[in-house]
Amino acid sequence: MLKNFEKITIELTPIELEYVEFLGQWFMQNKGKENTVKNKDIAKLIKTAFDKKVTEPRVRKIVQFLRTNGFPNLIATSNGYFYSDDIAEIEAWITSLKQREAAIREIREKAEREVEIIRFSKYARKQMEIF
Repeated sequence: MLKNFEKITIELTPIELEYVEFLGQWFMQNKGKENTVKNKDIAKLIKTAFDKKVTEPRVRKIVQFLRTNGFPNLIATSNGYFYSDDIAEIEAWITSLKQREAAIREIREKAEREVEIIRFSKYARKQMEIF
């Protein structure tokens, strides 16, 4: 679970694990960029197959589970998800992952520095109050 996102990142339920198996089979049968599917369309596939509604954040959690359990090359682009065994496509996606990782790290580091500035400022004010 992710801090501040507990409700949508809670572990998968038994029924969601069935969705994982279904989607794994679907992606294997529909490989390639030409079979790109958006998050909302994955939710529709699940609704059709299981007659159950699944939210888009839970679809992302299911996709994450798929990736960490046998489908690491389930690629995401702004156009949606697709399963690929094309090295160039996978490498391009890895580059995108690294760029997003670096952007998140930069924001985290700036926020950490800001926390230190705030802490120092509060400490300095307390010190000034003593005099």
